[in-house]
Amino acid sequence: MRAVYRLAYILRRDVADILRMSAQDFARWDVWTRAEGIGPEYDRARYARQLAETANAPRFAKRDNAPYTAADFMPADPWRVEKPAHELTFEQIQAQASAMFGGP
Repeated sequence: MRAVYRLAYILRRDVADILRMSAQDFARWDVWTRAEGIGPEYDRARYARQLAETANAPRFAKRDNAPYTAADFMPADPWRVEKPAHELTFEQIQAQASAMFGGP
């Protein structure tokens, strides 16, 4: 569904218009926009590169004097799912549930 909203944003159309599109047309538009670097994620990357170039001007500097990169200015992706540092075992989940709700 994210791709539908993305294409609606790019084409400046209603989501309903995109949903009425044939699967073949949708796939063509999706491939073209990704190949050409069109869309909000590419806009954010271009903006971050511009900020990095501006921040690397002589009058600005990091404390460690390392140059800024575009990654320093990229906003967090709201759609990214962070993997947990470690997976809980069934026994750990059961122990937490017992501690929270009481039980054996």
